[in-house]
Amino acid sequence: MRVFIGIALPDTIRRTLADVAEKLSKTIPGRYVARDNYHITMAFIGETDQDGVAGIKRAMDAAVKGQQMIELSLGHPGYFGKKDNALLHMTVDGWEQLWDLDNRLRNELQGEEIFFDKKPFKAHITLARKARIDTETLKNWPKTNDTFCVNEITLFQSIRTEGKIRYLPIGKAHFKK
Repeated sequence: MRVFIGIALPDTIRRTLADVAEKLSKTIPGRYVARDNYHITMAFIGETDQDGVAGIKRAMDAAVKGQQMIELSLGHPGYFGKKDNALLHMTVDGWEQLWDLDNRLRNELQGEEIFFDKKPFKAHITLARKARIDTETLKNWPKTNDTFCVNEITLFQSIRTEGKIRYLPIGKAHFKK
């Protein structure tokens, strides 16, 4: 099974992101992500089996031990890559609060001998892939300022059904209450 660890977003935030994506799609063509798939990726793992999932869950539980709730907010649209084939995303303000958690998570995954993508952590929410960026649209886009609280991380399984990718939660690690 194909998996990754991320932060699930509340429905209110997913609605806001869907509204932003719908408006952006009028001037920025691309393959837009389904609303139910919005998330913040912490660690992409890829293919694993049930033993791997058990190790991942242990790593997640150890990483969140003692972690306090984190408050984040949506920033503004941005992109990675080339303007004619970009990943369009929403920035996340306050993401620096996730830095220690991400480092602990990666250390725990290594301790469990779970292989993961070692790219540096850049908190963002993917809105579209293969986007053709209009920099004027992005430059003038108003900041949303919508805030949300993070009190858990989620293990997602990526599955394809009826030609569409879906991210299903298969495990959670809750922060200290």
